[in-house]
Amino acid sequence: MQFIQLSLFKGLGSLFSVRRKSAVSEEKPSEKDKQKHRSKITCQLKEKKNAKAKESLELKKVWNSLKEEYFPNESELDVYSIYWSKRRHLRTLASCNISKKKVTVACELNNDAYAHWLSPLLYHEMCHAILGDKIANSGGTMKFHGSEFKRLENRHPLKKDLDLWIRSGGWLSAIRSHRSKEAHQKRLKKNKVT
Repeated sequence: MQFIQLSLFKGLGSLFSVRRKSAVSEEKPSEKDKQKHRSKITCQLKEKKNAKAKESLELKKVWNSLKEEYFPNESELDVYSIYWSKRRHLRTLASCNISKKKVTVACELNNDAYAHWLSPLLYHEMCHAILGDKIANSGGTMKFHGSEFKRLENRHPLKKDLDLWIRSGGWLSAIRSHRSKEAHQKRLKKNKVT
């Protein structure tokens, strides 16, 4: 008996193709087989989307050292999880979700060339975590970067250097570099397949 490899939905990429060994026949896949395949792919995509991101040990080390240096008595900071973002960013370098106790850092900064900016950046997010809901309302709106926040943030010696780096185009350069590396990896992958 001869076997061939049959790939359903060719051209949709390796994620969407499932190889099955099938006896050689003239029959096309039935609608039932196609539906089964679609539901399997849908489940795989949902699993991938819902997969828990792993906390970055590198970022957590920086976070812990900042905590010990600036806020040794704030045990609530130990609960925070620190992650690299999976999404591309253009404006946001990092974010702090106080209710979920989670800090996310832009994946564009996941490069040794930008490692020295992680300390002032994570310190900025730590200030958000410290002040949390204690931020005073001004005319009914929240002032996340008000005078109290700025006073706390200015304690970090590299804060002004980080601001200067951002204003002078360093962040945009990091974005371009990251996009360029992504495109290069994509081309390599494409050339490897063909």
